[in-house]
Amino acid sequence: MKLRGRLLMMALLPVIGLGILSYGVVSVQITKGIEEQTYRGMKATTLAVREIFESGASGEYHLDESGQLWKGDEMNISGSQAIVDSIKADTGFDIGIFYGDESILTTIAGGKGAKAPEKAKTLVLGSGQEYGDDDTAFSGKRYISYYAPIFQTGTSAPVGMVFLGEEYADVAQVIKSSMRSMMVIMICVLALVVLTSILSANRIAGAIKGAIAYVTQMSQGRLGIQASSRLLSRGDEIGDMCRGVKSLDDNLSAVVAEIQAQTDVLGEVSNACGQDAHKALESAEQVNAASEEVAAATTSQAQGTLEAENSVNLMGQTIEETNGQVQGLSDTAKEVAMAAESARKTLAELNQSMKQVKKAVDDVHHQTNETHFSVEKISDMTKMITSIASQTNMLSLNASIEAARAGEMGKGFAVVAEEIRKLAEQSNTSAVEIQEVLGQLKNNSDISVSTMEQVQEIIQVQAEKLVQTNHAFETVGSGIEQSVQGIGKIMEEMSSLNGARSHTVAEVQNVASLAQQNAASIEETAASIDEVAHLISAMAGRMDNLRQASDTLKEKASVFQL
Repeated sequence: MKLRGRLLMMALLPVIGLGILSYGVVSVQITKGIEEQTYRGMKATTLAVREIFESGASGEYHLDESGQLWKGDEMNISGSQAIVDSIKADTGFDIGIFYGDESILTTIAGGKGAKAPEKAKTLVLGSGQEYGDDDTAFSGKRYISYYAPIFQTGTSAPVGMVFLGEEYADVAQVIKSSMRSMMVIMICVLALVVLTSILSANRIAGAIKGAIAYVTQMSQGRLGIQASSRLLSRGDEIGDMCRGVKSLDDNLSAVVAEIQAQTDVLGEVSNACGQDAHKALESAEQVNAASEEVAAATTSQAQGTLEAENSVNLMGQTIEETNGQVQGLSDTAKEVAMAAESARKTLAELNQSMKQVKKAVDDVHHQTNETHFSVEKISDMTKMITSIASQTNMLSLNASIEAARAGEMGKGFAVVAEEIRKLAEQSNTSAVEIQEVLGQLKNNSDISVSTMEQVQEIIQVQAEKLVQTNHAFETVGSGIEQSVQGIGKIMEEMSSLNGARSHTVAEVQNVASLAQQNAASIEETAASIDEVAHLISAMAGRMDNLRQASDTLKEKASVFQL
C-alpha cells in the first residue's frame, strides 16, 4: 500500500469507527429520549384523566347490577365515552378505564372487556404504583402505555387503573425520522472529513515524495540541485527535513568544489615541481661532467709540472680556459640554487594548500558523522513507535476480550477494539518499512564515513610526503651552497695560478701542489654534485607520487556532480 493510502486509512478508519459507534449510541439515546418524553406526556394526561373522574362526583367506585361503573350515584363512568373520546382527540393518546383488571371504558376498538397485563396488575393494583410499558398488546397491536392506579374514595386501596397508550408504530416512525436526520448529518460530516483527509494526505504524500526525490539525487552524487521553494517554505517537520537536506547539499557542494579546485592546483604544482626537478637533475649532470673535465685537466697539469719550464705559457692558456669553465660552473650553480629556492617556495605553498584540503575533508567527515548520528536517532524513534504499536495491539486484544465477556452490550466496543488493533498493525508495518529505509540510509552513511576516512589517510600521507620533500630541498640547497663556495675557492686558486704564470721553474713545485689540491677539491665538488643529483632524482619521484595522490583525490571527488 502506498503512503497516500496509508495516510488515508489512518485518518478515515478512526473516523468511520467513531461514526458507527456514535450512530449506535445516538440511536439508543434517541429511542430512550423519545420513549421517556412519551411517558412524561402520558403520565400527565393519565393523572389529569384520573382527576377528572375523581373530582366529577363524590362517593365510592362501584358496579351496578348491569356491570356499569359508577362514582357515587351521580357519575356513570362507563357512560363517559364522549369524555375519553374528546381527550383522545386533544392528546392523540388512547384512553382506558379499568375496574380491577378488566377494561370498562376505552377508546380502542374492541378493547372493552380486555384484561390488564400481569405486570400492570402486580405493580398498579397490587402495590398502588404507576407503571409504563413499551410492549403492551391491544387488539393485536403493540402499544406504548402508561398505567396509574384509581384509589377507592377515602382509602389507599387501588380498585382500578387509568390506561393511556399510543401505537408503537407511530412512536417508531418518529424515532426513524430522527435517525434518518442523524444519518444524513453524519454522512455529510463523514464526507467532509473524507475530502479533508484526501486533500491532506495528497499534500503530505506529495511533500514526502519531493523530499525523497531530493535526497535520492544527492545519494546519486548530484549536488547543487535547486530544491522546491514550496517544500523549503513548509512550517512542519517535512519542511525542517528539506531545509536540513538543503543545508547539507550546500555544504557538500562547497566542500567538493573546494576539493576539486585544490586537486587541480595540486596537480599543476606537482607537474611544475616535477619539471623543475628534471631540469635541476640535468643541470647537476652537466655540472658533474664539467667537474670531471676540470679534475682531468688539473691532473694533467700536475703530471706536467716536470715540463713546466717549457710549457709555462701553455699552462697559462690552460689556466685561463679553466678559469672560464669554472666561471660557467659558478653561474650554473647559482642558477641551480635559485631553482631550488623557487621549488622550496612552491612546496611551502603546496603544503599550505594541503592543510586547507585536509581541513575541508575533516569538515565533510564531521558532517557525515553528524548525518550518521541523526539516522541512528531516527532509528531509535522508529523502534519506540514499533514498541508503542505492539502495546496498542495488546491493549486492543484485551479490549476485544473484555467486549466478548460483556456480550451483546460490548459489541460496539469490540468493533472499536478491532479497528484499533488494525491501526496498531498498520503502524507497526509502517515502522518496519521506515526501519528498512533507515537501514539503507545508515549503510550509505557508513560507506561515506569510510570513504572520508580513506581520503583523510591519503591526505595525511601526502602531507608527510610534502614534509619529506621539503627536507630534501633543504638538503639540496645546502649542497648547492657548498658547491658555490667550492667553485669560489677554485676561482681564487685559478687566479693565484694565473698570477704565478711568470714565476720561475723553481716555483713549479708549488704550482703542482696547488694543482693537486685543486684536483681534490674538484673530486669533492663532483661527489657533492652526485649527491645533489640523487636528491633531485628522489624529489622527482616524490613529485610523481604527489601527482598520483592528487589524481586519486580528484577521482574520488568526481563522484559528486556540481
